[in-house]
Amino acid sequence: MKINIISRLLIFSMIAVGFSSCCNGISEKTYPDLKSYTDEARTHVEFISQVDFKKVLDAQGSFNLLDCREAENYGEATIPNAVNVPRGMIGFSEKIQNRHIPTYVFSDIEDKSILAAASLKLIKYAKVIVISGNWEDWKTTYPDDIQLEPGGGQAEAAAPVEEEGGCGG
Repeated sequence: MKINIISRLLIFSMIAVGFSSCCNGISEKTYPDLKSYTDEARTHVEFISQVDFKKVLDAQGSFNLLDCREAENYGEATIPNAVNVPRGMIGFSEKIQNRHIPTYVFSDIEDKSILAAASLKLIKYAKVIVISGNWEDWKTTYPDDIQLEPGGGQAEAAAPVEEEGGCGG
């Protein structure tokens, strides 16, 4: 009987340890400001220069290209074949299906790209790389590598909201 009780305690302990360890992946770290948070995220992401990314783009290999600017900015122009997912929507978008190929990230502000890349890494994208600099740098350096009006000149339309009168009526 003692062995049975000891076995049950041992199994219960192993389950408790396993359960508590699965929750340890969620960070409870806080930061005094956004710069501190971005500086920390910067140490966990990979970068590529715009010159080197241009070579990747020209090679036309298999990769994802993510434009993290807001939809209205994306609707004006972007890097060819970029998919628009604003940084705040990274975890909710299904626009990038293949998580197993490299995903290059850019935005209007490099820090926004860094935070987007860090989020993609947390949700298990295999290889995430920030394109150094920002959209304005790209437009200036590579004006021939810009896709104008990728959304037909309009920002992606939000789903229509049905108007209802008051509470359920």
